Amino acid sequence: MKQRLFLLLVPIFLFISQSCKKMIAIDPPKNQLVTETIFKDSADATGAVVGIYIRIMTSITQLNICSGALTAYTAVASDEMYPNTTNPSLQQFYNNSVSTDNDLNGSLWQFAYQIIYQANACIEGLTQSSTLNTSLRSQLLGEVKFLRALLYFNLVNTFGTVPLVISPDYKITASLGRATLDEIYAQMIVDLTEARQLLSTDYVLSPKARPNSYTASALLARIYLFRQQWTEANTEATRVITANNYLLEPNLDNVFLSNSRETIWQLRTVQPSAGTTEAISFIPVTATRIPNYIITTNIINSFEPNDNRKSKWIKFTGVIGGQTYPYPFKYKLRSSATSEESYVVLRLAEQLLIRAEARTHLTDITNAKNDLNAVRNRAGLPNTLATDEQSLLTAIEQERKVELFTEWGHRWFDLKRLGKINTVLSVAKAPNWQPTDALFPVPLNEINTNPFLVQNPGY
Repeated sequence: MKQRLFLLLVPIFLFISQSCKKMIAIDPPKNQLVTETIFKDSADATGAVVGIYIRIMTSITQLNICSGALTAYTAVASDEMYPNTTNPSLQQFYNNSVSTDNDLNGSLWQFAYQIIYQANACIEGLTQSSTLNTSLRSQLLGEVKFLRALLYFNLVNTFGTVPLVISPDYKITASLGRATLDEIYAQMIVDLTEARQLLSTDYVLSPKARPNSYTASALLARIYLFRQQWTEANTEATRVITANNYLLEPNLDNVFLSNSRETIWQLRTVQPSAGTTEAISFIPVTATRIPNYIITTNIINSFEPNDNRKSKWIKFTGVIGGQTYPYPFKYKLRSSATSEESYVVLRLAEQLLIRAEARTHLTDITNAKNDLNAVRNRAGLPNTLATDEQSLLTAIEQERKVELFTEWGHRWFDLKRLGKINTVLSVAKAPNWQPTDALFPVPLNEINTNPFLVQNPGY
């Protein structure tokens, strides 16, 4: 009964979210329906929130900003993969010449704001509701605040400053210009701090399919890392690591399974017998077909000898014309009758690397090395040889490259936050690279619709 309710709610959100073309425009009667009717009833309120997850994961044929697109598009824009395709839109990412009317780029922006609209509508409805019990209201409100923060993190690290939409009211949001980076990150921190307090430390749906309090802390730790707030990043990552809820999976084959002990939060596919969007996109249909996305020599050569991640998380096609082609193999199932794999968003290894970096900046070198070595040892590597702050930071950067490759845009985001993107990609992507390529363009349709939006430099 509940599943039918969730599916019925999806068309409502799909219909309303089409108005994102006008920066989250909405007809008053539809808004009234959401806030005054759905959030009176606990089952309907839960269905409205779960409908967001269903919206994110319904499509298995097209990548979106929450389901594979960040991995694919940033990986080909940087030095991780190159595409085997004639699709001109994808080739533009690889050539670092994304046009303002690129349909894939446009879908990143539009889909993100559709989900943000749904989150905003739920936040308003939950906040105004006087009939829901306190526990359920807190859980649902914490979930949508977490989701909104996640979307804004991905947006600002893809497009730079963006409109900060925190209301479903069209009269407020229709003509917003770009907020500052400080304003957007401040809102993320507020949302996640509140979510951490509102959410239970338990998962309300197994296996880890809806966020809990530690999920909010994990994303908060990442955001503090990006803001160079080392003490806060250390605190939030430590809260997750010491919770005893999560363990590094000794077997790398198990890291991305639905029952992985390493997972902090994951998205479940809603299509029967379907694998994750990344598995479907990256794994060739047959062993002798050239993959759609091919891992670069740069990544292949980044692994140290005996690093098990190279053999476990990268696979080669059979010989094709005398050549083999490597592709990401973190997700191994194009189809999964029993949903053995889920789409992992946050996992423990990243938290250890976040804490290692934060501790290094706090001159806690011994404990930083311990965190780094935990990730290295799991991969079959010996302890790091780094002995001081600078060599340890370099070692952590390298470890993030080989641990988090082709995963949620980590490489692209790291190159930018560490100030190395121009140095690295001016060589790896020569002669196409120019510094303004570090941000994707604001979609032309958004510029034409909203006169208060300003295009990124270089476009």
